[in-house]
Amino acid sequence: MSIELLIVSADHVLFQTKAQHAAGLAAATRARAEAAPASATGADFNAAYQEAFVQASTGAKLSVRRQTEQLMREAEQAGARLAIVTMMSSRMLSTLLDCYDQPACTDRFTVTATADSLGRGDGPADLLRLVLHAVDVPVDRALFIAANAGEASAAAALGMPLMRLHHGMASRQDDGAIFLSDAPAASWPSFDDIEMRSTQGALGQPSRYKRLGTLTAPA
Repeated sequence: MSIELLIVSADHVLFQTKAQHAAGLAAATRARAEAAPASATGADFNAAYQEAFVQASTGAKLSVRRQTEQLMREAEQAGARLAIVTMMSSRMLSTLLDCYDQPACTDRFTVTATADSLGRGDGPADLLRLVLHAVDVPVDRALFIAANAGEASAAAALGMPLMRLHHGMASRQDDGAIFLSDAPAASWPSFDDIEMRSTQGALGQPSRYKRLGTLTAPA
């Protein structure tokens, strides 16, 4: 079954934003410490975080994960659409996209879904539901590249094929889950290889083997 939609997590999967988040956390923590205890609120913390994140991102050279960019290009060439999801605000994502040096980058994504689209208590699974509803794609025709275990669990709960980043030098398949190395020089499987695995039902389903070794993209 072919993949019609490739969904990427903005934070860490496509964009590497540790510096921006560090700036946001420092500013928000400082603002909370300076505020009178009775006046400090979560909204103030979030506002300070967002403002510092945006300032740190504006005009800065954006770090883009090359493996994700390559996978998106291959998906587009195969006729799949792209979507991007994040638990960041729309303003934070827009700032990153403005720094993204790809031509007409915002037009590449059929859907962008952010925390601003969610209600109180909603999470990553709700973002993915919004994307599927917006593009009218069956859940088994979408593929999600998750940044962490929480995002991966959200996709798995929906029955969505997924791959997720992990801290390690090699990409691997373990108990049916495909882990993509977050090392800058790591090799990821090609989109064609991923589609083949999807057709064979090898994505998001338990494997007969504990570990299938390294996944290497074709030369």
